[in-house]
This record gives sequence, C-alpha cells and structure tokens, in this order.
Amino acid sequence: MTAECRRKLVVNHGGGARGFLLKPLQFCATLPISDFMNYLRLLPISAAALSLMLTSGCGGGGHSSFPASQSSAGEAPATTTPPSSGDRPEIETPPSSAATFTVSGTVTGLHGLTLTLKNNGADAVTVRGDGTVSFPTPLASGAAYAVTTEKNPFWMNCAVSNGSGKVTADVAVNVSCTTPVATKTTLLNAGLVSPKGIAVDGDGNVYVADAGLNAILKIDFNGTPTTFATGLGQPSGMAVDTDGNVYVANNGGNTVSKFASDGSLISASWGGGFNQPTYIAVDAHRNVYVLNHGAGNVMKIDSTGVTTVLSNHMDMGAAVGLTVDADGFVYASISSNGRIDKIAPDGTVTIWRSGGGVAGITLADDGSIYAVQYDATYTGSVRRLLPDSSVVNLASGIGFPYFAGWIAIDSHGDLYATDTYNGAVIKLSAAN
Repeated sequence: MTAECRRKLVVNHGGGARGFLLKPLQFCATLPISDFMNYLRLLPISAAALSLMLTSGCGGGGHSSFPASQSSAGEAPATTTPPSSGDRPEIETPPSSAATFTVSGTVTGLHGLTLTLKNNGADAVTVRGDGTVSFPTPLASGAAYAVTTEKNPFWMNCAVSNGSGKVTADVAVNVSCTTPVATKTTLLNAGLVSPKGIAVDGDGNVYVADAGLNAILKIDFNGTPTTFATGLGQPSGMAVDTDGNVYVANNGGNTVSKFASDGSLISASWGGGFNQPTYIAVDAHRNVYVLNHGAGNVMKIDSTGVTTVLSNHMDMGAAVGLTVDADGFVYASISSNGRIDKIAPDGTVTIWRSGGGVAGITLADDGSIYAVQYDATYTGSVRRLLPDSSVVNLASGIGFPYFAGWIAIDSHGDLYATDTYNGAVIKLSAAN
C-alpha cells in the first residue's frame, strides 16, 4: 500500500450533528474498480459521499484515481483480494441524549383551595384541592431541585417534604397543608358601648359601628382609635368599597349613610325605602346590599344610588349576617334554621350551607366563608366554611353571644370581630 493511496473521509449521515468518521482508507492504485465498488457497498455511506470518492484523485487532481483494468488478449485481468476486516474503517457512534427526570408531588389538606408550587424559584404549577402535580420542565441527572410554596392560602400552613436535593431518578415530593392555631388579641376594649358592624379597608384600617355612641370609630394599622363619624341613628352593619368609601346601615334611622375615606359625608340617605336596615355588604362594582329586618328582604343600591329589591325570601327577616362575592352572589346567614342562603343576581335563593347556629359572616377571595357560630349555651366560635364543604374551627370560647358577632377579613387574612356582650373588638391571626 502506498502513501498516495490513503484518504480520510468524513461522511454526514442523517443530518444534524450525527455522522460517521471513516478512518484512513487504504487501497492500491491498481485495485480493480469492480472490487472497490463491492467493498464500498459494505459501508454505511451516502451516494454523495461515494461520488466524492470516485471523483477525487488518489494522488490529487480532478481525474479518476482508478485506471482502467489492464488486460490483453489471452491475459486474465489482475485481481486483488478485498481488504480484510482489519482494514475496514471504524465508525464512531455519536453519544446518546442525556437522561432527564421529572419532579412531581402529592398535595393534601387543601380542602378545595388553590396553591402554587415552584421548582428552583421559576418552574411553577398550580393545584386546586388535593391531588398530584408534575413540574413541566424535566431536569438532567445530577441537577438540583428545590420545591417551595409561592404563597400559602389564608389560614393554612403548607409544608414540603423531600423538597430539595439532586435528581438521579424521578423525584416525588409531598406537600401537606394544615390549619394553624389562631392567635387572639384584643384590638380595643375601652370606650365602646355597643359595638356591632365592622369593616376593613384596603390599607388595614378597621371601622367599628357603635350603636350606643351613634358613632363610627376608626382604628388605624397601629391600633390607634379615632372618631370617624358621629350623629348616626343606631348604626349597625358596615361595609367599605374599593375606593375607600364607607357605608353604614342606620337601624334606628331607616337610612344608609355614605362617607368618603376622609370622613366627609357624601350622602346621609344613600338609596331609600329601608325598614330597620341591619346588615350591609358591597361588591367590587360598588353595588351595596342591605338586609332589612323590618321588611324581611334584601335590597340592592347600585353605584348611582338607585334602590331595588333583590329578594323577598321569607327567611330574610331572620338573617343575622350578610356578605357578597366577586360575581355578585349574596350570602345571608339565617339564625332560625342555622343555614346560609345564597342569593343569585336575579334574586333566586338556594341553600349554600346548613347545620349549626350561625351569626356574622364574611367572604374571603378564595371562596371560604368565615362565620361566627354558637352552640346551645350561646358560646361563640369562629369557623371556616371551605369550598369542599368541610368546616374548620379556628377559635372557640371567644365570648360571642348569638345575636352579635359581626366579622370582617383584611387583605392578609386576619379576622376582626365585634364582641357586643363584652364591648370589645378582637383580632384573630394565624400563628406561623
């Protein structure tokens, strides 16, 4: 074999980065073309590569490197034995794709609420209620993973087990959500005569209607009380809209008053046609809903002040609490039969929840209703009524008689309630 007959050829096969590297190919210039062609058929190369080999000179130049077979009359053509297996080019196989693994998990204790989980601070999945989750981005072997909760639902502590490490196989994490112990503090217990309605604005200021003082008190974020408004007619229920306007149901004056966030009076009689208005709620569109004990109905005041009757259901006269959700469905707690009715925007009434005495109610953004409830001895407690119909007791023995217990929730999930019997305002927070 001569040095001139050595070639090194790279053949692309299948596209991309894959290919075969043919090591130096040795052949003699006198190798018959028929034998060489038979040899090439054994190789995994393309027609283009074959053409390249046939048109490239063994010793350079553009002419064929394979001379015509020499023969003369009566002389047999020269033959050459094909290369042995040891002369065959070796094929280097490209490496296979790196193995990847999935991070997934099981979530328990959510009770129909929503939880978002993140892996490595970015890869996110959201689950509603108990179930399984799988992060969308697979990880290569040896890569780190760290599963965390983006934000726990109100009044829940969600803990992740097996939440971090390095993947060498598919990973399964566990997320367990539990209800924390409630921490009770007294926000205000001096200077109150008969506290009833309570509401919280977007800045965390708490408003309390005192029927004995005919006034509204404002407790700022630091717990300092000031007088917000006076000269009212036995104020009862209260509500604050998204603009900070304050609405007050004057049970003794048969009116609803509307105040700006700075305490200035917008209207001493917002809407009209009320008979002992007691409970009040406002939706995101500034529609106000008023429960009339004297008329036994629920009325609606739209954002322009026009009043209509929403429901004349016979049980509304026994209602002891009112709240509204983002879709305009109104919930009324009925003391006579221990249930909560749901009133659709068209006035249709259905039973939302039943069982157990219930008083004041408030609705959180996650669909939970927090209710002041009582037992046969009129011992009050605060319970959470969850979307999956389960009930969780947050605090018991907090001194609420059944006829009081207005309750409100702030943007952090803290609960505020009036204790008419003891002349106090209390705050319930979830312990960390």
